[in-house]
Amino acid sequence: MKQFLILIALFACISPSAFSQNVQPEINPSYHRLGVAANSVGGYGMSYRYMPKRIGIQINAMPLFDLSSRYRSFSGNIGVSGLFILRDHPWIDLVMSPAFSIHNYGWEPNVYAGCTYGLMTTIFDVFEIDIQFGFGVYSVLDYETLVAPAGGFGLHYKI
Repeated sequence: MKQFLILIALFACISPSAFSQNVQPEINPSYHRLGVAANSVGGYGMSYRYMPKRIGIQINAMPLFDLSSRYRSFSGNIGVSGLFILRDHPWIDLVMSPAFSIHNYGWEPNVYAGCTYGLMTTIFDVFEIDIQFGFGVYSVLDYETLVAPAGGFGLHYKI
């Protein structure tokens, strides 16, 4: 009987501490993302995003090869965007994205540059969707430079 009471007392001391621990599953944050994106000043195509904290970088690229003509040619674009989270919220973030890109569709490359602001949200803990609006300078190296609205969107998968 004495052993039974000692066992119950021991269980009563251990069980509240065992059940009071709130064990959260360990979440391994993913800083790398792959996806597709299109931004009028930051380029379009396949996209890689590195976003460790509130500051990140995104690279967009779309190579195009013309193998059907007699003169095989390469054209496409590559763009780099900085990502800055201005306002962090559990559901949606406000981001600023200065960007530039080089487009080569013909004999002379065009350089585009600008800055967009937008909203970014996470869906199902693995997908990031963002939409952005702002202004851009198009054909920076040309004499006929155009300043116009800019915009973009992206869908990325956290890897």
